[in-house]
Amino acid sequence: MAKVYRLVPITDVHAGLKLAPMPPKFVEHPGSIYEAIHRPNETQRFLNKLMAKALKEAKNGEYDELVVVLLGDEVHGVERGHETWTGSPIAQADAYLEVVRPWLAGAKKVYMVNGTSYHMGEGGTIEDYIAREVGAYKRQCFHKLELKLGGIKVMLQHKGPSVGTRAWTRENSMFHHLKDMSIQAMQNGREPADLYLYGHFHTYLPGVFKAKGPWGIKRIEGYVLPAWCAPGEYALSNVRNLELADVGMCWFDIEGDTITEHNLIYDWDAVERVQ
Repeated sequence: MAKVYRLVPITDVHAGLKLAPMPPKFVEHPGSIYEAIHRPNETQRFLNKLMAKALKEAKNGEYDELVVVLLGDEVHGVERGHETWTGSPIAQADAYLEVVRPWLAGAKKVYMVNGTSYHMGEGGTIEDYIAREVGAYKRQCFHKLELKLGGIKVMLQHKGPSVGTRAWTRENSMFHHLKDMSIQAMQNGREPADLYLYGHFHTYLPGVFKAKGPWGIKRIEGYVLPAWCAPGEYALSNVRNLELADVGMCWFDIEGDTITEHNLIYDWDAVERVQ
C-alpha cells in the first residue's frame, strides 16, 4: 500500500486579535514592571474549543506521516491596535506559538509560507522568528512553496484567487485560476500541480479543473481555506455581502495519486439578529 500523508495547513490565526484563538493564560513581559496577564474572552474561548475539536479530528485516523504547513498571517500585527489585546508583535508571536504547538506534535515536517506584510510586518522578522521556533523547513518562510507528497504535487501560497463578491459566481474564480495555472505550466514546459492551497480571504472556496495536456487529462483541485479568527471590523464593514463567515480549517490525506479532503468549518453568523 502507498504511504499516506496527512497534510494539515493552518492559516490566518491572527494571534493578538481579540477575535482569534489565544492561550488560556498568557503572561506578557513576565517578571518585569510591565508584566501583564491576559486571558481569553468569550469569543476566544469558543474558538479555542473549536480548534481543540479540529485538532482531535485532524490527528485522528490512520496515516503514516504528518505534514504541517503554516500558511500565513499567524499574527494580527500592530496596524489596527484597537482590535488587539497586545500591541507587541513578539507577544503575539509567542501567543501564536502556544496555540499552534499541539498541532506540531508528531509532525514529520513543518513548512511555513509568508503572509501579508500588513499583519506580519515588513522584512519578515516575526515570520523568521516563528519559523525558527517551530523548526520549519530551512528555518525560514517562502512566498511560494511546492511540495511532493507521494504522487501529488502541492502548491502553497498565502494569497490566491479572489473569492468574488457574489455567491452565485464565487466558484468561477477558482475554476479560472486553476485553468490559468495549467496553461502557465504548459507554457513553461512543466506539469501543473495537483493541489493548490491558499488562505488570506477567510473563506472556504473549493474548485476542480480537468486539464488536458502532454500529461494526458489531469484533475486539479484548489482551495481557498477558512480562517481561524472570527470576522473583525474590517471584514464586517468592507465585505458588503458577508452574512456567514467561514471559521475553521481543512486537512488532506494524500495516498499515491489520491487526495481526500476533510474539514471542520463553522458558519460564523456575522449579523446581529433581533427577534
